[in-house]
Amino acid sequence: MRRITMPAALVALALLAGCVSIPTGGGVTSIEVEADGIDNPLLSLPSLPAQDATPAEIVAGFIRAGRGPQEDYRVAREYLTGELRESWSPAARTLISSTPIEPEPLADNTWSVTINAGSSVDAQGRYQTVSPAASFDLAFGLVKDDAGQWRISSAPNGTVLPPDRFASIFTSYELYFFDPSGDFLVPDLRWYRSGEAAVPSVIDGLLAGPSDRLGAGILASAFPPGTERTGTPTLVDGTATVQLSSEAAAVTPATRRRMQQQVLQSLRSVGSVRQLDITVNGVVVQMPEGGSTPDSSFLVGNDPVGALDGRIGVLTADGVKAMPDIGDTADAVEARGGSIVSHARDRLVLGGSAGVTLVSAGAAPQVVDARSDLAVPSLDPFGYIWSVPRSAPSQLQAIGPDGTAHQVPGMPGTGRVMSIDVARDGARLLVALETGEGPRLVVLGIQRDEGLVPTGLLTPLDLPIDSAALLDAAWVDGITVVALSDGPLTAVDAYDIGGQHTSLGTLDGGVAIVGGNTLDGTRVLDELGNIMRPGGGTSWQDTGIDATYLITQL
Repeated sequence: MRRITMPAALVALALLAGCVSIPTGGGVTSIEVEADGIDNPLLSLPSLPAQDATPAEIVAGFIRAGRGPQEDYRVAREYLTGELRESWSPAARTLISSTPIEPEPLADNTWSVTINAGSSVDAQGRYQTVSPAASFDLAFGLVKDDAGQWRISSAPNGTVLPPDRFASIFTSYELYFFDPSGDFLVPDLRWYRSGEAAVPSVIDGLLAGPSDRLGAGILASAFPPGTERTGTPTLVDGTATVQLSSEAAAVTPATRRRMQQQVLQSLRSVGSVRQLDITVNGVVVQMPEGGSTPDSSFLVGNDPVGALDGRIGVLTADGVKAMPDIGDTADAVEARGGSIVSHARDRLVLGGSAGVTLVSAGAAPQVVDARSDLAVPSLDPFGYIWSVPRSAPSQLQAIGPDGTAHQVPGMPGTGRVMSIDVARDGARLLVALETGEGPRLVVLGIQRDEGLVPTGLLTPLDLPIDSAALLDAAWVDGITVVALSDGPLTAVDAYDIGGQHTSLGTLDGGVAIVGGNTLDGTRVLDELGNIMRPGGGTSWQDTGIDATYLITQL
């Protein structure tokens, strides 16, 4: 345990910054503080209970002490009776709120605090946002201890943090799970305490499996059911050591390899990890050499793809560079947008007046969906073409490589489809809708059978957009999507799935958006045919490249 001695100047600085409140009574008290994964523990140091504090002061002090996680919330536990001190679970829930802490009496020795929170994190680290903010009535029971001091005898599990304190204590971490093909490791965003304190949480999250919205045939863990962590993981000089129960050893070499891949990729969001040792009963589990490496980065080409003056290909300031084998063939299709698998660029789907047209290397263009009023189609990494009438979301189809159209139930039943985009890992579908109740930006898990045929969409997750009409939306990477919204100026916003929202600014007359490998790779097409890129901060600048329409790269 690392001890920290506070020089007088630093103590004074912390007090002036409002990070430490001064007790109103009692003598001078000292406390050893453990860094415990917090970059600057001084900024999170709470106050011990004041001598002869009233019940209201004890309740308010306890809630504020939840902002200091050092030594497993040692200071916050000082506000509790002995029994509750052991059982109270700060990790059960985190409410993110700026509500003033104003305890109100309910009855004898019972107090309540009402908190309005628009965001929260649950025990599994899942970030949730609701609008309008939800109201929580937190009830506290108090008794006097043997010294005649009020202490809390009953309290809800969890903590309440203002947004700035949440940002200083918690960090987002990407837990990775396999898609049904095993070709992709797909991220599931979680929020844990920052630094190495997150390592046990990451391992526990992997063992518990993906979030509910990503389960049931969408994503899976390589760890066999019942596997438990039997010790505290360590991360030393790039080597992580994880102690697991016997189930982790009773699997095939291929499964052990997948377990290793999951842990290594997930721990890279905590620190620099180059090697993993999984131990069972103190013995290192042997990992097989070789084997395939699943894709977890989902990279696409850096240059935009689209059409200009009747030609389709890679767009540059000098014009259009045709794609080998399909460029000239695709030029003959009258289209308004489409999708292409970027790593091969030998398979392109285009939406136009004839419906959805497939252009493949060495073959003539083929209309695969001739229904009317279709949204711009999407193409997944397994060769399925996704197509839906704008006015009939429930009629979504996934057309297989053999031309068979599979109905995919689970789309929102009402509204007009503005765009659909399958994630580059093939596990999720992003849908932009306009409904009678306003716009919706929805992420749905794609369920597939053993042959990777899409069979349904599960557990829609509505992203927290405002009331402006949606124009288009696209994937940036495995976590982040971008959306284009109408208004006096066109707004561009980024949303982390299971995380927070970021405004990317506004521009004039945006009509379509595509994602790149980072937010800086986002490109917006405006109504004049200019391709715009982020210019730093919330500004946008012209790339000098023109287009008639853009094509999504997968």
